[in-house]
Amino acid sequence: MRAFFKKLRTAVFFRKLLVSYLLILVLLTGILLFLSSSLIGTISNYSRQLAYKEAISYQSSLESNLDALDSLARELSGDQAIHTFLACNGDIPPQLHYDLPSIIEKLSSYKFLSSYIDTIFIYLPQQELLITDSSVYSIQIWNQYHLNDDRFISLLDEFHAGSRISLNGTGRYASDIAILYTLPYGSSGNGMGTLAFIVDPMLVSPYRDASDLPTSSEVFTVDDSGNILFSSISSQELVEQYGLDPGSLTPGLHTLGDYTLYAVSSAKYPLLHVAFIPTLDFARTLSDSQTIAFICFVVLLLSGLLLSIYLANYNYRPISSIASKVSPGSASEESALQRIERSIDELMDIRNSSARLISQNHSLYMEGLLYKLIHGEILSDSLLTEYMNKFHLTICGPYVQLIRIYSEYDSLPKSLLTAFSQPPLADSRQEWHILSGRHDIKIFYFGASTCPPYEWINDILHSYRDQLMIAFSDIHRGLTQLAFAYEETQKITDHMSFLGERGEMHYSEISHVAVSYDRNLLFEMWFKKYSNLLRDQDFDAARIIQRQIFDELKNNHYSLPFIKCKIFSFIDHTVSVLADMNEINENNLWEKYSLMDRLMDCSSIEQLESEYYSITQQLSEHLLNASPQESMVDKIMAITQEHYLDPMFSVFYVSEQLNVSNAYVSKAFKKGTGRNMLDYVQRLRIDHAKSLMSQPELTLSAIATQSGFCSDVSFIRVFKKLEGVTPGKYRSHIPS
Repeated sequence: MRAFFKKLRTAVFFRKLLVSYLLILVLLTGILLFLSSSLIGTISNYSRQLAYKEAISYQSSLESNLDALDSLARELSGDQAIHTFLACNGDIPPQLHYDLPSIIEKLSSYKFLSSYIDTIFIYLPQQELLITDSSVYSIQIWNQYHLNDDRFISLLDEFHAGSRISLNGTGRYASDIAILYTLPYGSSGNGMGTLAFIVDPMLVSPYRDASDLPTSSEVFTVDDSGNILFSSISSQELVEQYGLDPGSLTPGLHTLGDYTLYAVSSAKYPLLHVAFIPTLDFARTLSDSQTIAFICFVVLLLSGLLLSIYLANYNYRPISSIASKVSPGSASEESALQRIERSIDELMDIRNSSARLISQNHSLYMEGLLYKLIHGEILSDSLLTEYMNKFHLTICGPYVQLIRIYSEYDSLPKSLLTAFSQPPLADSRQEWHILSGRHDIKIFYFGASTCPPYEWINDILHSYRDQLMIAFSDIHRGLTQLAFAYEETQKITDHMSFLGERGEMHYSEISHVAVSYDRNLLFEMWFKKYSNLLRDQDFDAARIIQRQIFDELKNNHYSLPFIKCKIFSFIDHTVSVLADMNEINENNLWEKYSLMDRLMDCSSIEQLESEYYSITQQLSEHLLNASPQESMVDKIMAITQEHYLDPMFSVFYVSEQLNVSNAYVSKAFKKGTGRNMLDYVQRLRIDHAKSLMSQPELTLSAIATQSGFCSDVSFIRVFKKLEGVTPGKYRSHIPS
C-alpha cells in the first residue's frame, strides 16, 4: 500500500493511467445508472399507460355499440307501419291492428341480434301504449310487471332525444339503462312517440380479454350529471367498495388510493369513459427493481475501482522495469522513471502535432484531388487509389454528382460564399465537398444513394435563384467520372447564358429542350410572331403563320381535343392583342363572335379547320375596322414624357408597359415619328439639362443626374453630340 501511494505521488504516467481507468469506470457507472433509472421509470409508468390503453379500448367498444343503437333507431324511424301508428289520434283503428305482429316481430329480431338488449319498445303517448318485442301493453301494466318504478312514465314524457337513464324500482329491468329516442328519429322536442332500448349496463360493452391485467381492474362510464351508466361491475359496488365519487372525475390521469384511473372524454356523446387498475403489484416490482439496481451499482463501483488499480500497476510495470535496469539504486530509479515518463510525454506531443498537421492539410489534399478529377488529370482507378493512399484520403461512394453555382458577370455575394463555407457533416452514406471561386461554387456529392438530399442547398439558394445559374450534372458511378460531370455543368451554364436564363437546370433538361424545342415552344414562338404581325397590320404574313400553325397540328396526327386546345390558345392570343390595341374587354370579342361555341361545336378536324380560318378572318377585319382611341405612337410618347428622367428608362421599359416586343416599340415609333427613339429620349434629356443650367447652385454632375444620365461621361458625350459644345462651355455663355 505504501508503494502504491508513493507511485501515486511521484509517478506522473502512473497517475495518468489510473485516472484514465477511473474515467472509464465513471462512464460505465453512468450508463448503468441511466439504464436502471430508465427501467424503473418504465415500470412506474406502466400502470398509467395500461390504464390509458384500457380506457381507449373500452371507449371504442362501448361507443361502437351505442352507434349501432343509433343506426337501429334511424332504421325503425323509417318504417311506414310505425309512422302510421304514430300519426293516430285517439284510439287505434281496428284495421291497423293487423300491422302490429309485423312491428313486434321486427323489434324481436333486433333484440335477438344484440345480446346486451333486454327489451325494445315503442311508446305511443296519446294512446299510453307500449309496443314491445313480445306484445302490446298499456304503460301502467308494463311498468307494474317489469319495472315497478313510479317515475318511469313521467321520464318518458320529459326526456330529450338521446337520453340515457338509469332505471330504478323492483322489477326485472330495475338495474338496467334506458336509451331513449324521439320518433320520428331526429325530431327536436316535437316527436310523436318514443323508442326505447332497455340494455344491460354490464353487457353493452363486453369486457375485453384481461389476461394481461390485474384481476381487480375495472371500467365504467359516467354521464355529464355524474351518474354511472355502464360498468364492468355494479355501480353500487364501485361507489361502496372503492370509495369513488363519479361526479368529481375529469378527463386525464387520477390516483385513488391503491388504484390508477384514466378518464377519456367522448367526442360523440356527453360521456366520460374510465379505466382503473390496482398499482400494488407494480409497486412491489418497482421496489425490487430499485434494490437490485442499487446492489449492482455498489458491486460495479467496488470491482471497477480494484480493477482500475490493478490495470494501472500492470501497465506501468514495464516502465518501472526499464527504469530499474537503467539505475539500480532507489534514488536514481525515481530519476530514471521521471526521465522515461518525460520522454513518453514528448513523444506523445510530437505524435499529436503530426496528427494536427495532417488534419490541417487534409482539406488542401482533397481540393487538389478534386481539381485533378474535374480537369481529367486522373482518369484511371489505379492512379486515383495511389493518390488517395499517399495523402490518407477517403471518399464514400460509389455515386458522384457536381452542382455548379455560377454568376456570369458579377462576383458571387459574400453572404452566399459564407453560407457555403461549411458543408454538412459527412456520414457513412454521403459526404459533401465545396470548392469556392469568385464567379462560381462547385459542390461535390459523394454517396451511396442516387437521390442526394438537396434540402440544405435549396435553403441557402432560396433568395438567389433569380440571380444565378445553378447547374446539376447527372449522377455518375465512380470518382473518375467527375470530369464528365464538370463538362455537363459547363454545357448547362453555356446553354443558360445563351438563352439569358437564371435559376436551376439539370443536364437531362438540355437534351429534352434540344429534342423538343418542343412543340409547345414552337407554337409559343408562332403565337408571339403572329401577335406582332397583327399589331403591324401585316395580314399577308399573319396568314402564312396561320397556315403553318394548322398544318403543324394536322400533319402530326394529333387528336381532335389536342388540336382544339391549341387553336383555342391561338385564338385567345389573338383576342388579347385586339383587346389591348383597341382598349376593349376581351370577353366582348368572345361574346360578339360566339368564339367559344363555334370552336366547341366542331366535330371533325376539317370542320375545325374551316371554322379556324373563318374566325381569324373576322378578327382581322375587326382590327381593320376598329378605330383605337389612342395610337401606339401616342402611348409610347406619353410613357416617354413621364419617365425619360429616370436613368433606368429604356425601350425595354416601354415594351413591358405595353406588353409588346422591344423591336415593335422601336419600329412603331420610327414609323410614326420618323425619328429614332433613343435620339428622341436624348433630346428630351438635353433640353431638360439646358433648362437647369441657369441655376448656379447646381453642379454639372447634379444636372446630369437630374436629367436622367447614368454618368457625367455619357452626359458630356451626348450634350456635345447634340449641341456641338461641352456642357461647361455652353454654361459659360449663359448670362449670370
